[in-house]
Amino acid sequence: MFASRSLTKTERNYSQIDKEALSIVWRVKRFYKYLFGRHFDLVTDHKPLVSIFAPNRSLPCLSATRMVHYALFLQAFSYTIKYRNTKNHGNADALSRLPLAVDKDCEYLTEADVTNISQVELMPVTATDIARATKTDRKLFELNESLKSGTELPVPWKGRESEFSLQNGCIMYGHRVCIPEKYQNQVLEELHVGHPGIVKMKAIARSYCHWQGIDASIANFVQNCSACIATRNEPARINRHPWEWPNGPWQRIRVDYAAPYHPATNGQAERIVQLFKASLKSSRGDSGDLNVKLQRFLLQYRITPHSLMGETPSALFLKRCIRTRLDLFKPNLRDKVVQKQSSRLDTESILHGTLSYSIQIGNEIWKRHVDQIRKCGKSIELSQAATEIPIYDKELNFPDEPVSDDVAESEPPAPVPEDVPKPKDVPVPATPSDDIPPKPVPDASGKPKTDVPLRRSNRIRRPPKRLDL
Repeated sequence: MFASRSLTKTERNYSQIDKEALSIVWRVKRFYKYLFGRHFDLVTDHKPLVSIFAPNRSLPCLSATRMVHYALFLQAFSYTIKYRNTKNHGNADALSRLPLAVDKDCEYLTEADVTNISQVELMPVTATDIARATKTDRKLFELNESLKSGTELPVPWKGRESEFSLQNGCIMYGHRVCIPEKYQNQVLEELHVGHPGIVKMKAIARSYCHWQGIDASIANFVQNCSACIATRNEPARINRHPWEWPNGPWQRIRVDYAAPYHPATNGQAERIVQLFKASLKSSRGDSGDLNVKLQRFLLQYRITPHSLMGETPSALFLKRCIRTRLDLFKPNLRDKVVQKQSSRLDTESILHGTLSYSIQIGNEIWKRHVDQIRKCGKSIELSQAATEIPIYDKELNFPDEPVSDDVAESEPPAPVPEDVPKPKDVPVPATPSDDIPPKPVPDASGKPKTDVPLRRSNRIRRPPKRLDL
């Protein structure tokens, strides 16, 4: 197995040792799937790299940054590096001696990069995009406003109020989403993945989307598909001229070779084979390898309702409808509920699953269950909170908070400052008059509590014994 490429304009300015190191790193990246997790040999004709990339040695502290990056990358592999003289190299392929000219810097993409780029270029239409475009669509604007206000629908939807509804900004025609004119071509391309025929595209569209004249749009789209036209079946045969009656014996002889199998005896199996072959032929110009095209055809076939049973093959087999990119057209109630539930929390939180959150409080992050989270008011400054607390006189009695005997004995009364500032906008209760005796404080039983003399201990305190030397 050989691989080679030309150096880019930037790489041509590398030093010789950097070029040799680049060739090693590039080949390891190229054959990553075959090398990772296995021990292999690295053979080079540049002897300094044997010491630099040796797995049992460390790089000097003053090594170039590019060389350090290469060495760190190779540390993830198990290998043994060996030196071989250039004269003894005989495994170079012919294409490495006939490089192609590189006009500009190019980046070599892996299979994963190509797949990701193809998916980004063909991002599906979501319910959010449809809801945003519905507000500005020239045909659906009046229908959208009428559904919001509950008034009579305009022409041509007049008298069909029971067929339309509004869900998360998307107009629903029954269980189908009304597609604005802006995304109709993109939806047609999504329905035509795998190059199904007109009938199958209509069957899929009746489960997901709707707009005025959608059947004519589907027929026009398929009839203008060059790949479908090239693989279309032959037209119906015309009536042939009958055989002329022979004028005499042995004038015309016909022989019939009977075969053990004829395609017409198993029409259902031959029909799916015909559809599969037509789909692969039509997909020659599409992106992706043979396996990707096969999976596209199978997915499109499994979500297409059967003409006889009226159900999709996936629903008949799995007892449920499989999720595809077309399901993104419809509004998702679960996502809306989760978004509203997350917005109710004042703290910065991250949802884990459905009931667990990671909450940032200051510089710390706590993981708490949803039952342990309580909504609170906005935080206030400590100085502001201190000025808003009312201060009362020490002689006031609060019947709601009785004082026990133990507390009265153990804790002496706190000194009261002479000048107590009164808080702003806080009413301070008046102090009791000397002529009116204070009300007795009830005890735990609810009876009024009378003055009881304090009990003191009669224990004789003895002096401590010390060691006298």
